[in-house]
Amino acid sequence: MPGERAVCHAGHALRSHVVLSRLFDIPLARLRSVASSHCSAAAFSTTVRHRSDNGESPTFRYVGRSSLDVTLEAHRQANRDSLVHKVSPTGEEKLTVWFRPDLAPDRFDPVARDGETRTKKKEGRNGSDQKGPWQWSNQAVASRTMPMYNIGAKERSLPPVDYVGEYLEPLHSRDDVRDEDLPWFAASLRSDATPMERLRAEIEAFAEYIQPTPEEHTGRIAVVDKMLDTWARFIDSRKDRNYKRLQLELFGSQRNGLATATSDLDVRLYDPRISKKSDEKQAPKHTTRKFLKKGLEMTFPFYQADDQFMLVFLRYSRYPLISMQHAPSSLDVQIVASNDTSYARMIMDKYMEELPALRSLYMLIRYLLEIRGLHDVFRGGISSYSVFYLIVAGIKLGSSPASHDPAEQLLAILDFYSQFDTTNHWISLEPLSILPKIESKPVLSREEKAALRNEQRIGAQNKDQPYLLCIRDPADATNDLGRKTFGWKHLQATLKTLNEVLRQKLEKDDGSLLLKPLVGTSFELMEARREKIAAFGRQHRSVHTTQEVQVDAQEVQIDTQKGQVDAQKDQVDTEVQLDTQEVQVDKQEAQVDIQEVQVDTQETRNEDVKA
Repeated sequence: MPGERAVCHAGHALRSHVVLSRLFDIPLARLRSVASSHCSAAAFSTTVRHRSDNGESPTFRYVGRSSLDVTLEAHRQANRDSLVHKVSPTGEEKLTVWFRPDLAPDRFDPVARDGETRTKKKEGRNGSDQKGPWQWSNQAVASRTMPMYNIGAKERSLPPVDYVGEYLEPLHSRDDVRDEDLPWFAASLRSDATPMERLRAEIEAFAEYIQPTPEEHTGRIAVVDKMLDTWARFIDSRKDRNYKRLQLELFGSQRNGLATATSDLDVRLYDPRISKKSDEKQAPKHTTRKFLKKGLEMTFPFYQADDQFMLVFLRYSRYPLISMQHAPSSLDVQIVASNDTSYARMIMDKYMEELPALRSLYMLIRYLLEIRGLHDVFRGGISSYSVFYLIVAGIKLGSSPASHDPAEQLLAILDFYSQFDTTNHWISLEPLSILPKIESKPVLSREEKAALRNEQRIGAQNKDQPYLLCIRDPADATNDLGRKTFGWKHLQATLKTLNEVLRQKLEKDDGSLLLKPLVGTSFELMEARREKIAAFGRQHRSVHTTQEVQVDAQEVQIDTQKGQVDAQKDQVDTEVQLDTQEVQVDKQEAQVDIQEVQVDTQETRNEDVKA
């Protein structure tokens, strides 16, 4: 307010009454304690009295008896000198210069004040000033800490963790690719087919193309064998019986038949003795997880030392895992200390049997999300397991129950999620329903608390990210499949745009490929990876075949040797039999001789009697 006197409350502040009392040697009524900080000590030293050696009156440093302004300026200079470290040049040493940091006047307010303009601009690659697109994988993740002047005006009015969803193009795309160059082109050659029939044929042809060939399947199994060989070396090195019981098993897409040629290989670490006693619907107990985590920690160095694998990392999470990449095939492998997935696999098998087109639609939608970077959970995307139930919910809630046409179901899925309000609603598959989200607020009503309790805490609106997709896992009532998909707005905007583009192509019916906007045109990278996997499969098969031939040759050699031994035994048996027969003949001859002697003796007796 005008007229009010400014008061400094610092510990080393210059007090006029203190200066006057020391200037005229007038004692103060109450001594004021001074803080013992560096700044206060330096400031206090400027007013200490110094008495000369000859006993004359004391002198005061930085105190001008004639002018108060001179005294104040002297104190200011003394305070500055006490805070700035000065180094005098000695010899060849350079003078150390201290600069005050150049701080913006509005550094405590990220938004420019009214009437102020910012000069900071973002330069593009060509040197021109441009803001650039709002990309979820970079800017949306960093929006919690990004300065506001780096965010466009459209997003500046939104909360820090909110953003505007935009359509995402494929990460790799080419404009010079013809329709006939794409792998599923033959499916659209029927000139008499309707657009929906051609779309159905393209979906089925693409799903068949994306699945692994026999050589690729052999390569994938060979990678599992290599991983198990390293695991066997780890088990052989253990002396503790508890860790010798640990086993590995395949799970995920490779186990349930939803694997593509390049999809990851998921392997589960478990203890058979514990798994028999545990509930497959529940996560492992704390002691079990601790034991399995220790097993992963001991296994980790073995895979790090194996030349077959690279990028080996041990990641700690709810389910700790070892992630790595098989170098010869470029396949990613994960060893996860997870719970038993047999119940979840049974639920997925039930839905695939109920919905015949589910497998083909899963292959298509998973790929269109993957090529746009929307399949990485770490960056806000959606996992393969969540994509599966995303499609199931879209089919059941968006299409006719009697329809099993993949083309109609694809359009129904795109329509449903283009309009679905994830801010206010969530999805339950068992029982099938769309339920309202419960608003996040400090105090909930009794009905809201009961609803949350009945739904296992699923359906509560996220206070910071209310737009998150929420689908309850049919295999685990406490699992929200969309809780980590903070890139949902971009995913929804992408599905909405693809829905519009696909419907325009169906109406236009110009004979061009209908899936081209969805799956893109750049398949070189995937084809290169598939060739590496197939080559590794051929190599493994040739080595395996060579080993089989060697084993077969050894078996033939062993059989031959056995035959020779048997022949020799038969020969020996024959000789023994002949000897036995000869002995028997000799015995018979001896008996005949005896009989002849007896006959001769009897005849001699008879002759004697007659005589």
